[in-house]
Amino acid sequence: MDHTDIVFYENAAGQDFDATFAGPGASCNILTETWFWRKADSTMELKSVDWALQKVEEANHHNVTFLLNAAPNQLGLIDENIVKQFKAVGERYNKPAKLEEVPENWLHRLK
Repeated sequence: MDHTDIVFYENAAGQDFDATFAGPGASCNILTETWFWRKADSTMELKSVDWALQKVEEANHHNVTFLLNAAPNQLGLIDENIVKQFKAVGERYNKPAKLEEVPENWLHRLK
């Protein structure tokens, strides 16, 4: 982490920022069970809207951009159930206030 300006956390693989991290960073996760599209994705129970919004809120609190993956199917399209879940997340999402000043631990990396 000491050789990059933006730390990337693969949240779905268990990587997460610690309580003292103040950014900048990026974190990613998935609504389905795997990163890549599977036939079952179109009918599976996805991770909840509450779960996704909690991940976004936690990331925002640490000045980390949260990326939520949607894998396209064999036709290059996103399955309808996933589109609906993204829409539901978007309808409830509240954009945080702008960062007005650089946090004290900005760019601080543990070694």
